[in-house]
Amino acid sequence: MRRTPELLTHYGYALSKGENLGKGKWHVFEGDDKLVVFRGRGGDWMYFNSQDDRDKGSVVDWMKNRVSTGRIIGIEQLPGRNMWQSVNDHFRAYLNLPEAERPRLTLPPISETAPGEKFHSIYTKDCRPLENTTFLESRGITKTTLANPQFAGRILNQLHTVQREGCRPRRSSTQLSPRTTTAA
Repeated sequence: MRRTPELLTHYGYALSKGENLGKGKWHVFEGDDKLVVFRGRGGDWMYFNSQDDRDKGSVVDWMKNRVSTGRIIGIEQLPGRNMWQSVNDHFRAYLNLPEAERPRLTLPPISETAPGEKFHSIYTKDCRPLENTTFLESRGITKTTLANPQFAGRILNQLHTVQREGCRPRRSSTQLSPRTTTAA
């Protein structure tokens, strides 16, 4: 579908502007969840949900995932229709809206995402390469395992500040293993 961003806006998502746009290659939409929308190979709009790694794909996948879960009021499987018939019915209802009733967005320019290009989640922007392995070793993960090339860049330190009432702020680090999404 050529106007995926407008479809998302129609169903209650809002374009989130600012640093989350990831160098102009991704748009972030917030609604019942946070979606990263980008142009894949061939110029088709693709998306992934930054909060649910199973929720990703094309606009058809987006609608199917909403029909099957009932996440958005008004998008559900219709009585007497199977899931795919319901998906088509919801698309048809949107496409049959008069042009004046369809949302119009002026999006910043977006370039095609190169095959293999990675998007790093806004949740990992404060992460650094793994330095202190004490916690992981206390859980039985050896330095040899952590040094294995298969883990290179996959386990990170997330830096954050902790401040309790009446105490000074304290910098803290947490180990995490984020899933990196590759645009296809």
